[in-house]
This record gives sequence, C-alpha cells and structure tokens, in this order.
Amino acid sequence: MIKLTKSNGDSFEIDGATVLRIRKTVADWDNDLGNTLVNASQDFVVVEEASAVAASVKTELATLHSFTQPAGSPVWVDAHSAAGPMPIAPNRDGINSASDVGGKRQYVRETHQQVRDIIQAANGKGNH
Repeated sequence: MIKLTKSNGDSFEIDGATVLRIRKTVADWDNDLGNTLVNASQDFVVVEEASAVAASVKTELATLHSFTQPAGSPVWVDAHSAAGPMPIAPNRDGINSASDVGGKRQYVRETHQQVRDIIQAANGKGNH
C-alpha cells in the first residue's frame, strides 16, 4: 500500500497495483490543483510530486512505464492496462502516438512503435 496525501491534508492509502496513470496536475484540466493526479479505481489529486508517487507505485506495479506528454512532462502509465497505439493525426503539436488507459486517451511524444513495444512487453492490449 502507498500512503498519499489529498490536497485537503487528509492521508489515505492506495494499492499501487490498482494505479492506471500518474501525471502532474494541469490548471486547465484539473479542478483540484494538488501537485499530482493519480488515476486508479477513482481519481485522486495529491500533494506529493508525480515522480515521487511514480517511484512508490513502481515498487508495487512493475508494468508502470514513463512516457512523455506532448508538452514534455512525464506521465506514468500501467502499460499492462493500456491499449495502443491508437490512431492520431501525425506529428500534431508534439503528439506522435497515443494509448488508451482507464477509458482515457493519453497522447505522447513516443512513436507508435515505441508505444506498441512497451505495451506488448507488459502483456497489454497492443495493436499489431
């Protein structure tokens, strides 16, 4: 179990194996501006930094993989739970590929082949 802190100061524990995605919060996308958004069985906004959350989760979830978001910041995805690569318009705003995880589309700078290889190595739902 990973111990985290909500933006209101309340601590809670989460099973790292249930995490689907971790990323830094973004003002235009997230209602609650803690430091990090953790998508699992529900969404959590926590005060811990995304890289620290990812390091803790990685101890319980070996298939957690770091990708690069189009703007350059990291996003960690459970490659086993991901499906992809997904079709996108080529090279649009730093987007080279995408995957679906937890019902959400995650755009990344990595190529379709890199996304496919990572997802397949984790026994995820890679497109052939």
